[in-house]
Amino acid sequence: MTVPKQTSTIDWQLVFFFLIAYLIAWPVAFIFGVDDEIIRSTYSPVAAAVIIYLPKFAFTISGVILFVYTRQVKEMLQRLTHWRVSWGWYVLVYAGPALLYLISAVLSTLGGETPLIPQIEFPAGFWMLTFGAQTGILAYFFFRGGLGEEIGLRGFALMRLQSRHSPLKASLILGFWWGLWHLPAWIGRSVVEVVIVWLGVLAFSILFTWVYNHTLSLPIVMLLHAALNSFDDVLENVFPTLVEMDWELPFVASILIVGIVLAI
Repeated sequence: MTVPKQTSTIDWQLVFFFLIAYLIAWPVAFIFGVDDEIIRSTYSPVAAAVIIYLPKFAFTISGVILFVYTRQVKEMLQRLTHWRVSWGWYVLVYAGPALLYLISAVLSTLGGETPLIPQIEFPAGFWMLTFGAQTGILAYFFFRGGLGEEIGLRGFALMRLQSRHSPLKASLILGFWWGLWHLPAWIGRSVVEVVIVWLGVLAFSILFTWVYNHTLSLPIVMLLHAALNSFDDVLENVFPTLVEMDWELPFVASILIVGIVLAI
């Protein structure tokens, strides 16, 4: 999809994109909270599903609305069905996050009383690590970060931002608003935690832009988003001792390093 260069001071379509996404997600998140288990135990299955998934699909809903408004549905579908890319990209976006998570977990346990690797029970732990994550990736791909955000974030917003700015600047702008969108989930966290997570989101944004610009494939970016989310969940199931540890900090640091390298 080719987006014409913008000449006006403000890209109102981009403003409306973020405004719609925030108006969909924030009222629901602030009123009902963001804890899925509490929501499921409090409301009926149908109501709980709406409360849980409506915010998660805010960016895609907003993106589809703007694609329809700008009469670019054909372009949206082309990006969404462009899955024929080199197999190496599939390996990279799948194995890359898994490797970063595993390295971060190992580093967090160095010098401790319970080294990480010996905790893997063969074959049970190995199968959970390799195949148990697939269920999570499938769920995240269709129901959460992948399909729920990427049609809007990378499919619509990034393309418009890059019609005005360099890929790096576009990534940082998108990462800022993408991070702010998570505000309801950050309530109660310390300022330091919020800053660290926000920096991680900015790094993610740079990484996603780099992958998307090299593939022009929404399925690839959606798979990357799903892998980053699902391996986060499965790792603590495989290594229960990580639950009590700050293993996410080395992971955020590694993502920041990746983001800086790609930015350079």
